[in-house]
Amino acid sequence: MSSLSPQSPALDMIDTGKGLKVQTAMPHLVSLGSGRLSIAITLLPLNEGVTRIGREDAPVSQDIIVQGAGIEAEHCLIFNDGGVVTLDPCGHLCSLDGVQVTVPTPLTQGYSLCLGKSYFFRFNHPEEASRMKSMLPPKSPVSPLA
Repeated sequence: MSSLSPQSPALDMIDTGKGLKVQTAMPHLVSLGSGRLSIAITLLPLNEGVTRIGREDAPVSQDIIVQGAGIEAEHCLIFNDGGVVTLDPCGHLCSLDGVQVTVPTPLTQGYSLCLGKSYFFRFNHPEEASRMKSMLPPKSPVSPLA
């Protein structure tokens, strides 16, 4: 379950004929849910400023609601400062690509984020991904094997 602020940017949905492509120009999390029984993905744009992630019973309203093993009421914060996105674990269990994070850490395109023991997200930063793609060498045609 998640909640989006009323200021969430528009999402583009494109039917490719073989699937549904959803995208936004904003940095965002793709929620992969909290286990095998999760049947949907959710795209969560990270607006400028702070995004609070935690449980529904938190004393302060959370922007993204998550639940599961090891999830604290006010679990972590994500700051978006002009497109620089940083995760602050707030002393709780957070991992990036399988490595536990204990201090505020910048997020980069493609990171796998695990909150608690089993709530997974992928971090996407479209602008950063575009810059990374532009630095790759041009694709060359595959030559036949001799």
